[in-house]
Amino acid sequence: MLEEKIKELAMLRKDFEKAKGVFHLKMEDVTQSDEAKTFDELRWKLEMFESEIRKEALKLFTETGEKKPHEAVEIKERTNLVIDEVKAFEYAKYNLPDALTVNRKIFDKVMKALPEESLPDGVKIEKVPSAYISTDLSKFLE
Repeated sequence: MLEEKIKELAMLRKDFEKAKGVFHLKMEDVTQSDEAKTFDELRWKLEMFESEIRKEALKLFTETGEKKPHEAVEIKERTNLVIDEVKAFEYAKYNLPDALTVNRKIFDKVMKALPEESLPDGVKIEKVPSAYISTDLSKFLE
């Protein structure tokens, strides 16, 4: 059963690689075409014009406070917080404990390095098996 699936996977990979090669050749033809160059130029011009309009609208807003400098342009203000991390942590410790989280990347690295008998309550090590398939299945194509 597994042997048959490996052979089928080998064939699928071979067919995929062949199709990928054809696809890349066609994509190369498309990206080198005059239409693609025109598309890229228009996209660049569009991005530049949009950027210039945004800058001009923001300049007008800064000077006048006008949030609708044109019927097609609107200034929206979002609220950002500027936080002193140390003070925010102290505040959260007592007032918002749910806002504090464990940095899993660091925590996991430290926990995996500890001897199993030293792990804190609520932490245990478990082994999880994963199956890896060889990338070279050519010998199964015969």
